[in-house]
Amino acid sequence: MENKEQAQQAVYKETIDSLMQQTQSSTDGLSTTQAKEKLERDGLNQLKEKPKKPTWKLFLETFKDAMVIVLLIVALIQMVMGDYIEFLVIFAVLMLNSIISVVQTKKAEGSLEALKNLSAPDARVIRDGKEKTIPANELVVGDIVLLDAGDYVPADGRLLDAGSLKVDEGMLTGESTSAEKEVTDITSRSEEHTS
Repeated sequence: MENKEQAQQAVYKETIDSLMQQTQSSTDGLSTTQAKEKLERDGLNQLKEKPKKPTWKLFLETFKDAMVIVLLIVALIQMVMGDYIEFLVIFAVLMLNSIISVVQTKKAEGSLEALKNLSAPDARVIRDGKEKTIPANELVVGDIVLLDAGDYVPADGRLLDAGSLKVDEGMLTGESTSAEKEVTDITSRSEEHTS
């Protein structure tokens, strides 16, 4: 596992020809068969999400709030003292509060999922020597991705060719200006700076 991590960390230092060979790609892109095999082997190009909490767990978590605990204790005291009406009123309010909280949480999760599906970008790639548009989560290692002005960058990658490319990295770095990108040999450039 450690060797795999080391190899992945050093990818940015590789020459483009070396990377093309390692990823079994070419300027004609991957074949559909290669892409399908890599997708089955490596999985989708997306971040892993935490599993969603079940409804019963969300319901129980509403009772962790300090005020809710105090009200539960008051309700129990009312029941022990024989004031069943006060107990039922407090208990009913707490149940209603918990149900409303769970419903709102589930609606918010649904809205986020819908937004995520709406904003799921497509990627233009070269496969079998032809330009194709595929869902960005189906990108695999070795795909040749084509970008135009205004496109989202759908995955990490190396530039093969670029003309006055600027990328808005604000979501990652917080910078307000676009970063200029160019095709360079990273190993020789970093050696120049250290000399």
